[in-house]
Amino acid sequence: MELFVHQWGSETPLLIETSETVTVREFLRQNGDPDHEGMWAEDAEVELELDVTLEDAGLAHRHHVHHHRCRRVKVKVRFGGRDLARDFSPATRVARVFEWAVGPDGFNLPQDQRPEHELVKCDGDHPIAPSVHVGSLTEGESCDACLDLAAKHNPQG
Repeated sequence: MELFVHQWGSETPLLIETSETVTVREFLRQNGDPDHEGMWAEDAEVELELDVTLEDAGLAHRHHVHHHRCRRVKVKVRFGGRDLARDFSPATRVARVFEWAVGPDGFNLPQDQRPEHELVKCDGDHPIAPSVHVGSLTEGESCDACLDLAAKHNPQG
């Protein structure tokens, strides 16, 4: 089986070939550090148990997973001179963070304005793809990620 493996410091996942009978612990031993990192299925809040096989953990061919040293990522979103923050699993896709940020628990943008906005890494120059995991946006030893909710640039012409 092949797994798309997301990790900190890179918005692009790796495609790693492995066996479905390998335990999560063994997979981390081969591709990381099981003593200091965990693994999550995409968008899952709960870490995968170390002693179950990838198959028993519910992972299938080309499933997206995330391995990270941070059990939670504090995501700060900036918009209109205000900052809001919330903790997410490192395997949470940016699409879910966007829904929170524009929704009633976030900046509560009107429905018709939401499609006109996107998330950009703080002080960055490109939008973050909705499929990127928030854990991929952390750097160094930090368990934090900072995003700007910005208007999309739609030049008329």
